[in-house]
Amino acid sequence: MNIGDASALSGVSAKMIRYYEQTGLIPLAARTASGYRNYADADVHMLRFIARSRDLGFPISEITDLLDLWRNTDRRSADVKALAQARIQDLRHKITHLQDMADTLETLHMCPYGLKSLDLLNRQGYRVEDHHLTTRAEVDAFKERHDVQTTPQTFIGGQRIGGYDDLRHHFGKTVRDKTATTYRPVIALFAMAAAMALATSWAAFGQLITIAAAEWFVAFAMCLLALQKLKDVESFATMFLNYDLLAQRWVRYGYVYPFAEGLAGILMVAGALMWLSIPVALFIGTIGAVSVYKAVYIDKREIKCACVGGDSNVPLGFVSLTENLMMIAMAIWMLIKTRMWMAIYMGSVMAVIMLAFMLGMYSDRKKNIAIFVGAGFAFVLSLWLVRSQETVEDLAWMKAMIPHHSIAILTSERADISDPRVRDLADSIIDAQRNEIEEMKRYIADIEANGDAPAGTRRVEAN
Repeated sequence: MNIGDASALSGVSAKMIRYYEQTGLIPLAARTASGYRNYADADVHMLRFIARSRDLGFPISEITDLLDLWRNTDRRSADVKALAQARIQDLRHKITHLQDMADTLETLHMCPYGLKSLDLLNRQGYRVEDHHLTTRAEVDAFKERHDVQTTPQTFIGGQRIGGYDDLRHHFGKTVRDKTATTYRPVIALFAMAAAMALATSWAAFGQLITIAAAEWFVAFAMCLLALQKLKDVESFATMFLNYDLLAQRWVRYGYVYPFAEGLAGILMVAGALMWLSIPVALFIGTIGAVSVYKAVYIDKREIKCACVGGDSNVPLGFVSLTENLMMIAMAIWMLIKTRMWMAIYMGSVMAVIMLAFMLGMYSDRKKNIAIFVGAGFAFVLSLWLVRSQETVEDLAWMKAMIPHHSIAILTSERADISDPRVRDLADSIIDAQRNEIEEMKRYIADIEANGDAPAGTRRVEAN
């Protein structure tokens, strides 16, 4: 075999093989007819032996002696045994030394509770004498002598006080119960969301208190709450099953919820895709509010809330209900702000008219009736919303008209029209609606950038 194969089989680099040959540690390899090195299986075994010996710490001189003993069968086995025993003894000394070093490093690492105890004693005016346990044996002996399970331990006037929590209790300070329920995580999260919203408002408008700041507060809080849940979706989904009504019927909803909440929050921060974020927030918020109200105020259950993740100790109750009510309020506010009901109103009117006078355009009668009833309900609701609000201004009117025109385009495109005259009419409607949409988009961009056009400015129709 060539030097590359010998290197791969023995684990010794080709460079080291050449070095061993040059120093005489191994004999020169035989050569092929073309002059290349040719190694035998015995050479590979010898190289493996050298590699193992080097790993065990044998110097080259002793490896040479061992190889000589290996090759010279006339030498007594006692020579081999004496050399090996000396090496074994040396290795045992090194092992003992390394174990002592490991014990020292283990006990000399930074002990956070030791530092906290030291700081507390200094703040209480005590002069502290700090004793370090430098080996594992010292630590074990200390624990056995004082019948304790942990270190560090604090002594005052010769009396053992205990660990850090015991020291706090000794000085009359509160000791947090890690198993007790607390609202602290939620308070911290809402405070951070409020600070982020105010900072964003200051950066965008030069003012802290703005309507946008209130909107961003809710949106940021939704994102942060979703982030807490996404840290461990499995744990959240398990805890969520304890009280959420939809999750109890469809388990996968517990896994979808954090992503839905995060998506709605991000879209509301950006003020984009309101047609998606508003229904999502309204849906999960409404189900969540009903679920929490039933679990806490009707069933009188005392369970932990999954609102900040599955490993929290936040009690289910007012905070979780507030989270869901905030999402509902934000969805309704964005619905009012964007005048989205104008598009719903127009679309539902068209649906009612089409279904009332063109019932044959849908083949499934049950779906036809369901759509008709739903459209009628949406029509009544949106009509009430439109009548209860002030007349919309230019931008809101155009933004509401765009989806109205889009519905006309979609209806004309999907209609099963056989008469060529009617098909030509439908195509004309499609072209006209698309041109008007482009024209409205152009006006929206111009008004947002430059304001209203001067009086007397004529309309320029889109081509």
